[in-house]
Amino acid sequence: NKAFGSHVIDCTFPAGSGPDGMLQALERICDEAADAIQGGIGESGTQAVILSDRLVGPDRMALPSLIAVGAVHQHLLKTKQRPKSAIFAEAGDCKEVHDYATIFGYGCDGVCPYMAYEALCKMNNDGLVEAKSKS
Repeated sequence: NKAFGSHVIDCTFPAGSGPDGMLQALERICDEAADAIQGGIGESGTQAVILSDRLVGPDRMALPSLIAVGAVHQHLLKTKQRPKSAIFAEAGDCKEVHDYATIFGYGCDGVCPYMAYEALCKMNNDGLVEAKSKS
């Protein structure tokens, strides 16, 4: 029984690198996804790629998740690798219903909206919402 493997891809790029930095990041992300799915010599490829913007910070800008997911999805279709792997997004910019609808429409198979989770936890801790169940 083969284990389900995944590969996390950083979807950030250096702040201040401008449009060229964004295009280079898109190319890097697409190539990294294709390489992870292909696998190396004697190694099987991964079954899932996770596009993550968690490394965003003062020196790193996040690619919008729609652009990252759409680019990887289209690249994998062109290389005929799309049926071999799922695309997941660990996205800080998915907060509303429309965000989820569009990211799934762009080819994403699943989303972890970590920023939305953090906002809800803070709102709960600040007494702005009441949790139905607490552990």
